[in-house]
Amino acid sequence: MRDPARTFSFRAAEAFLNGFTNYERQGSFTLRRGDLSRVRALLALLGDPQRGIPALRVTGSKGKGTTCVILEALLSRAGLKVGTYLSPHLECVTERIRVGGRQLSRPRFAAALAEIAPCIEALPSPPTYFEILTALAWHAFRREKVDAAIIEAGIGGKFDATACCEAALGVVTSIEKEHTEVLGRTEAAIARQKIGIGRRGAPLLAGPLTP
Repeated sequence: MRDPARTFSFRAAEAFLNGFTNYERQGSFTLRRGDLSRVRALLALLGDPQRGIPALRVTGSKGKGTTCVILEALLSRAGLKVGTYLSPHLECVTERIRVGGRQLSRPRFAAALAEIAPCIEALPSPPTYFEILTALAWHAFRREKVDAAIIEAGIGGKFDATACCEAALGVVTSIEKEHTEVLGRTEAAIARQKIGIGRRGAPLLAGPLTP
């Protein structure tokens, strides 16, 4: 369903993305809205690029991004070509998708988004900004032929769009009372959401947690 003739300038790519619901700006995300069906449907239209790429998922109240960058450096030192998906960005959306230790260039970002735009538009229910970026990251990683992917969860873990992959390793950096209106009012409730990044049979590493 990809249209090889379609192209985006980077400005057009940004405008396209900004036409979708962005809960990072609106601040109205709820677990009820954390429906994985849209991102799964989009990935299916793309041929499920997340399959076949070993992934590490990272969540936690603090230190997620730093942990991802450290893991990226370790795997790169081991000779692997690593794709890293981070959120949110500070200045430019390209900061979120890294390959080989460098963020995707604006032309490559725009080209990858243009490739998947027809699949996005074909969905019966429009995906969110974060869901599109999650699918775009996986598409870019397959496009760039990475050996492994490091995926930072957006919020929580269990119902986050990044849950569409079956991670070989889950990492929980820390758990504190944050996003209580979404994840729960107690540390135990928040922990249940974040530990949801793990999957049966795969190791889960956790930093210091409150007893």
